[in-house]
Amino acid sequence: MAKADTVKGHSFSIEMPSRNSINNLSINGGSTIEGDLGDNISFEIIEGIMLQISGENGVFRLDLKEGESDTLLRSLKKGERPRILPDRNLKESERKKQ
Repeated sequence: MAKADTVKGHSFSIEMPSRNSINNLSINGGSTIEGDLGDNISFEIIEGIMLQISGENGVFRLDLKEGESDTLLRSLKKGERPRILPDRNLKESERKKQ
């Protein structure tokens, strides 16, 4: 994965060691990836720049921008639905792409 400071959006990776854990993979005009991370899910924020969700069948990683990990943790503690706000430094046309 690219470093968070060089990423314009939010890059992600999905690591699934077995094809049996992938339920659907479609790349036609748009892309869909569906699978089963399995039981025993753990959530971790790594070095403040990456959300990692791990299960017995795979790992999902999402790069975060500066401050987003704090926003995510505060939302979770309050019991709110976590959301990541658009980057205020982006122009309006670039925000619409997010």
